[in-house]
Amino acid sequence: MRRRQLESVVGLIWLSLGCVWSQKDGQGAKDQLNRDGGKLVAHAVQPETPYDLQWATGMDAIYFVNGSTLKVFDASGVKEVKAIKLEKPYKRIREREAYFVALSNNSVDLLDKQTFAVKRSVKLVATATYDLDLRPDANVAFATVFNSDGGQRSRLESYRLLAIDENSGTAMELPRMYGSWVSVDPAGRNLHLALKTSFQIGSKIDWNIGEILPAYGDIDILARYEMVGNSLRHAETNLDAGTNGRRLVPSPDGKHVAYVSGAGTPQYSYAIPAYPAESIKGIDASYKTGAYPHDLAFHPTLDLVVGSDGKQPIAFKRSTGEVIEDKIDLGKARPSGEIARVFFTPDGANLVLGYGEVYKGLNQLVVVPLKLDDGERATIAKGFRRPKVDPRPAGADTADAGKAAPPAGGAGGKALQPLTEIQALVGRGASRQASAKQIAGRYMPSVVVVKGEGVVGSGVFIGEGGYILTCAHVLPLFGDPMVSYQKPGGEAVEGLKAKVLSSDPESDLALIKIEVAAPVAPVQFYMEREITAGEQVTVIGNPGLGNTVLKNSVTTGIVSSPARELGGETYIQTSAATNPGNSGGPLFDERGRMIGIITAKAELENTGFAIPVASVLRFLGVDPEFYGREIRSWSSASGSQKTSATLLATGGDAVFLRKEAGDVVRVLKSALSEGDREYIGK
Repeated sequence: MRRRQLESVVGLIWLSLGCVWSQKDGQGAKDQLNRDGGKLVAHAVQPETPYDLQWATGMDAIYFVNGSTLKVFDASGVKEVKAIKLEKPYKRIREREAYFVALSNNSVDLLDKQTFAVKRSVKLVATATYDLDLRPDANVAFATVFNSDGGQRSRLESYRLLAIDENSGTAMELPRMYGSWVSVDPAGRNLHLALKTSFQIGSKIDWNIGEILPAYGDIDILARYEMVGNSLRHAETNLDAGTNGRRLVPSPDGKHVAYVSGAGTPQYSYAIPAYPAESIKGIDASYKTGAYPHDLAFHPTLDLVVGSDGKQPIAFKRSTGEVIEDKIDLGKARPSGEIARVFFTPDGANLVLGYGEVYKGLNQLVVVPLKLDDGERATIAKGFRRPKVDPRPAGADTADAGKAAPPAGGAGGKALQPLTEIQALVGRGASRQASAKQIAGRYMPSVVVVKGEGVVGSGVFIGEGGYILTCAHVLPLFGDPMVSYQKPGGEAVEGLKAKVLSSDPESDLALIKIEVAAPVAPVQFYMEREITAGEQVTVIGNPGLGNTVLKNSVTTGIVSSPARELGGETYIQTSAATNPGNSGGPLFDERGRMIGIITAKAELENTGFAIPVASVLRFLGVDPEFYGREIRSWSSASGSQKTSATLLATGGDAVFLRKEAGDVVRVLKSALSEGDREYIGK
């Protein structure tokens, strides 16, 4: 801040970087402030450095972390109580009763409350870190990070949520939970996760430089998860949370969560929506800043919020969104830079304005008083009471947020489910050729519609108990997929919630399950001979036409290439028509046996691709090398000799065998004949 700017401001104490004052000068300025009834106080900030402002749990102080410095201000925000040099720079800091939890560029650390030394450091697998919040009812922290898995993930899928066990010092990436910002309500009932990213939507001409440049669109998604016992259960997703998100702001009482985005909600309204914490698809109030929203803060006790359009703070009634005029006493000060942050002091009397740039950090914190009437002062004097921690009781059928996810496919050679439940492995298929009409008549009830918010695809029953195979990219980003299908008699079954048992983006396969009242009709895998170019094939799926799903559409064609290499993976190329919505549906051979699962189409006519059954078997934990081999003899538990069985899979000390009758048995390797043990390599 230049000296002439300083001198033009009456009653303002500037302590920002670049000012060189002696201690005497500073004391004189404070004395002048007191004599002249000055209104504003400023605190130094290290520019272009991550920062965070947080109330102390006792509402008696403010913690301001700025790189490797932690400053503690009193409840008014005016007095700096202490400044601590930390061992490393941090982006976020949260307070526990016995320690602090802090987020750095590559770790979550527990800091001693007295010495601020690192008591425990939990290393994070990530190239960037973003946000941090804590469960109030358990020693679990949540952090959002960026981890592309060495470039294997899309940009959108690289924004991950981690759960950190503060007791054991372990971090786990939560499956299918994507976000840039995370917030846990103070009662411990809901976790809100917001995702902001961009994607290229085409090109545009920049007439100023005469070049064609890429054009980008934004993805802004807000999801709510219910915290049930030790688990997280997806509740709902808002796909239109905002445009070009900047922050996720929870209210202190846990009743609302606001999503601050550059263009506002709806787009270009420049309004900040306050969503009910228990229902994020409705809006209780909107705070229209009139220009690009930068930030929002909820007052701890009053019906008051303050937003920023970058140029000025704007006060609103929290309940209605009505603008409140002349609520903030700025005096004559007009610091340079954007108002990138707004923050109420815990005593409720003042507002902290963070001047700087949204994406580059702050230059200074300025404390300004609120203009309060006697009734508001009386309300503030009663103090803020944090909501009682009231977590939801433990329930059934939830995805545990503190335990490892199911294995991704057959990694490690382990079957996802007992193979006896996957009847698609058991049958041998029809012995005669079948027409497309016959194949459709038999297997239409085996093909399902898989839906999520913003996505529609296909799937296929592979187990009578409701086991469904589909593509990983068909699954919705947030929450559980919904399944619809048609029973053999034609009765439609709509909107069944499916549980994701496993999803492997690398192979683009997923196994999901629905609860069924009666056995469903599974397809039958086949790979007991090599398929050849020119064979007739049939596809059944659910392509989309606008908002209409064309259920059970049947197309036919030939195998154009049985082993097309694309990106290091092998696919079956087919001329059968495939379109968006066919992904996850089956590809049948001329006898009605499933030889692949549709995954993509090229931007060419009559060119689609299917994942071969061999890859499906690996995903399910079955080694294609052994699948279908004949086992000559083994001993049953009673000691009697059994013969004529087909090997399905090996695992640990046992094998799974398909008997002539079609049922599957698990047999210890030690019960096999010596020749068969050698045959499978023991």
